[in-house]
Amino acid sequence: MNALQNSGVDDRLAILWDDGQIEIRRGAEIEASITTRGADAFHGGGPKIAWCLDQTVIACANGVSASVIMWRIGALSYVRRRMDRRVLSLALAPSGSRLALGIDEANRGDGRVETLEVSAIAGTLSGQLGEEVMPEPHLFEADWTALIDSVTSAGEGTQVSFTVALNIPYLNDKIDWCEQAVRKAGADARIKRELTRNHERARKSALKLVDELRWAVERMQEAHFYEREISTVCDGFASVSINAVLGRLAIEGHPRIESLEEFIGHVFGYVKSNLVYLEFESDDGRGFTAAVPMDFLLEVEQLLELGGTLGERHGATTPREKVYAACQLFHDFDYAFGYYDKRRLWIGYVLPQVLERYPHDNIIFSPSKIVRFGLA
Repeated sequence: MNALQNSGVDDRLAILWDDGQIEIRRGAEIEASITTRGADAFHGGGPKIAWCLDQTVIACANGVSASVIMWRIGALSYVRRRMDRRVLSLALAPSGSRLALGIDEANRGDGRVETLEVSAIAGTLSGQLGEEVMPEPHLFEADWTALIDSVTSAGEGTQVSFTVALNIPYLNDKIDWCEQAVRKAGADARIKRELTRNHERARKSALKLVDELRWAVERMQEAHFYEREISTVCDGFASVSINAVLGRLAIEGHPRIESLEEFIGHVFGYVKSNLVYLEFESDDGRGFTAAVPMDFLLEVEQLLELGGTLGERHGATTPREKVYAACQLFHDFDYAFGYYDKRRLWIGYVLPQVLERYPHDNIIFSPSKIVRFGLA
């Protein structure tokens, strides 16, 4: 747990967990919760969570992102207010309508305090915050321990006495439901045959997924990924694949989306305008593209510094403009991204997409092999 705070007027607690989950609890009961992104590490520096607007809104910062999250309790989405530097602490005015933000230093001694008016926030928490509401992600999570252990044992030459079967009840149930609906429907025989073929293709894709995951785990182990990193990639890859299968079947809640940016936004919970389409090239000539959230790129300090320098003559003044300038004018991947940012980029966004979209011999598991990047 990173931070908690009592509402001050009743027995509710607001809790911000280390993984970015925000919960409102009354005793042991969870009354409301939401998952936020960009909170994979936390720093010290004071309170990171505050009740606002008569205890109907939660504000929080994780000490890593240069942003503050505003969430109306019980809503399915939240708003992120971008700042120019990391927010290290929060303090609420007695009125409950204004926040004081402790802003990190860029150079020694230039830390500062800013205030943010939150009293005008209403409904969807848009308006004065000037940010788009985050859509709901369509992600699937699983315990991949058995799969990882089986790959590890096989690599060590150990006789594996069990097999791994990927059982995804949600996916299998949806395919079963579609097949039953077709059998019961009074449609033309030709249409029913075509729908049946679609379902057969979907079933094959579902069965093939475990082999694809096993291959990916082997390659990630060769690239010295940690187990938690492998699990994150498996979650992302499985989510992309499952949404693609269900989208092709036009399952309710999983529309067929032709645009790559819109599809990735649908899976990971981003609006299309917040995604940047980047191209990556390796030292051996291989290349591929992936949609990357602007929110992530805005947290890469090297990109912002490069964009500020290179984009000055082109009028790049806002953080977004600086990121675009850096991606368009500077292509040295090693210099633009530090080691930690490379890992986050590859594990969180690049691999889950390219594993679904590219043949095996195109995929690059170690970001250290990438030498060039830029806007696609």
